Amino acid sequence: MKKILVFCILFVCCAAVFAIDGTVIAVSGKVEIQRPNGDWAELKEGDTIKITIPEGSIISTGFKSQADVKLGGSKLTVHQLTRVTLRELTEGENKVTTDLFLDAGALDANVKPLNNKANGFQIQTPVVTSSVRGTVFSVDGLGNETTAEGSVYNVNAMGGSFTVNAGESVSVEDGVIVSPFAKTSQNAS
Repeated sequence: MKKILVFCILFVCCAAVFAIDGTVIAVSGKVEIQRPNGDWAELKEGDTIKITIPEGSIISTGFKSQADVKLGGSKLTVHQLTRVTLRELTEGENKVTTDLFLDAGALDANVKPLNNKANGFQIQTPVVTSSVRGTVFSVDGLGNETTAEGSVYNVNAMGGSFTVNAGESVSVEDGVIVSPFAKTSQNAS
């Protein structure tokens, strides 16, 4: 009887959250993936690009290189000279969770729901953590951010928080986060 009870508890716990694989959908230039076991694999133009990316993998792009990656219902563009770690990609009963660490470089994220579930999408950099719930935004390893659609909630290393709404940007100068400002023709990138 105890064995059945333990099995049922384990089954319920395991059934609640499932890992999802990310998929590389486009590659240009030199793009490498370090799998959790430490092995590096290079993706080249013309290679089969339906490569699954398990949690713990690191994506690294070279000069003039880029990769488009599908993570759940969202699309991530990994720009040149970028190093990003996929820390979590899971689907629960009511929520899809994506957790990335951007060590260097820049990303564009188009966050969309998967299977009509809530989206917990987070990108952490050495300077700031950005969390979104369905939006389009860009962020780099220094914490500079521009939001095209929706809004992005941010928490900096000191515990301060702020939101960057559609059409706004935030920049970092000498390690200090400058308050969000509206994009103008002078500061638009």
